Amino acid sequence: HPLLVQICRCVTALPPVCLLTLQRWLATYGAPDMGVMVGSLETFVAIRVMAHYQLTPRDADELQAVVMVLKLLDEANSDNLENPLAYTEFYNDAVNENTNWADDYSRLLHKRFAFSGFPFLLDTQAKARILQFEAQDQQNRAYQNAIFQQLLRGPETPYCVFRVRRDHLIEDALTQVMHHARDLKKPLKVVFEGEAGIDQGGLQKEFFQLVVREIFDPKYGMFTAEETRLFWFNPDTLELDGEYKLIGA
Repeated sequence: HPLLVQICRCVTALPPVCLLTLQRWLATYGAPDMGVMVGSLETFVAIRVMAHYQLTPRDADELQAVVMVLKLLDEANSDNLENPLAYTEFYNDAVNENTNWADDYSRLLHKRFAFSGFPFLLDTQAKARILQFEAQDQQNRAYQNAIFQQLLRGPETPYCVFRVRRDHLIEDALTQVMHHARDLKKPLKVVFEGEAGIDQGGLQKEFFQLVVREIFDPKYGMFTAEETRLFWFNPDTLELDGEYKLIGA
């Protein structure tokens, strides 16, 4: 292990032009040979993660050297168009199953070593968790900034308020998205026109349920329902891109 770490440090210390040359050479390796190299490095990462619940500064330093070489291998593998190693072979189960993602994302924000900065190691579930933390962080920042601007410049709501009609839900939702473009990272509040009630989370949940139900209804024409109960984009749809942007497509 000490030798492996030293080799990785030497590799990561190479000048950029040398790293590029090395990457091109590694791209000529087929899946079996690439798998051997990746497996050795992934095993080191797994052992180190399993051995320490909280990474020490030394752990972080050594892991960064090894993970940077894994990143080099991942990029070289992506350049291999003939016989690449499956991208899932770069996933590290120990990292995905044992990392405290809240702490890890906090380290990333403070520009310290974090697995969040190396997505090729992470499976879909781990990436989804990181996206949640990122969205929450952006929402908190937008809310705090609105409060600060309120103190400096006068009235400014710290929320993104959508006012929609139930019988024109999609149309109104698209209008609100365009109207509140600079407020979309603020916490969302939903108001149904003509109805009394303060959104404490229930109206927001109902709003998203209704939007998803209407947009994915085959009668609306945006998606087609297959026999496997999966939905796919309707190639013959007459809807504009805005409708797809509304659901994040």
